[in-house]
Amino acid sequence: MAGIGSLIINLGANLAGLRQDMAQAEQIAAKAGKAIAGGLAAGAVGLAVITKAAIDAADKLQDVSNRIGVSVTSLSELKFAAEQSGASFDTLNRGLQNIGKNAAAAASGNKGIAAAFDAVGVSVKAASGDLKQSDELFKDLADKFASLKDGPEKSALALKLFGKAGSELIPVLNEGKAGLAAFADEAKRLNVSVSDELAKNASEFNDQLD
Repeated sequence: MAGIGSLIINLGANLAGLRQDMAQAEQIAAKAGKAIAGGLAAGAVGLAVITKAAIDAADKLQDVSNRIGVSVTSLSELKFAAEQSGASFDTLNRGLQNIGKNAAAAASGNKGIAAAFDAVGVSVKAASGDLKQSDELFKDLADKFASLKDGPEKSALALKLFGKAGSELIPVLNEGKAGLAAFADEAKRLNVSVSDELAKNASEFNDQLD
């Protein structure tokens, strides 16, 4: 199994940091442990369940990364920021997908969508002329949203740019680019920032199980 040795080593360093994703798994492991005679046996089952949950969490990050073209590291740090602000990872995922689609539409001449980006002064293209990645656009938009007054107009703009996920993402957008950077630093400190290599190895591991 390619990369499995590296995966196990990295998991040892990242298990604590992935505790948010593993909370449910820990509860399952605890219940399973009660049905097993002997502390060592229960501990082994618990560790196995928790380790698999960590692998699955990293694998999911890899899947989303592949779909929206954002690095796993950046995605995991935005996930942390979103969840700390009350939004789910699935909501963030939907929002990033929508902002990517809308950026492409604006660049292709959709005047309605282009006007929404213009309203907040955010360009969908980088200096190179290429479309910005969804995570970069998210951070640029957050910087603008942080300065906008909360209310119907702001909610409507979030809906236009991020789709139905927009309203739920306003709290994390209100953090601004500096706030998102602070969350990223905290994610690294807590070891919840997941590397692209770890996620890739997790995906390969699960593929071998299928």
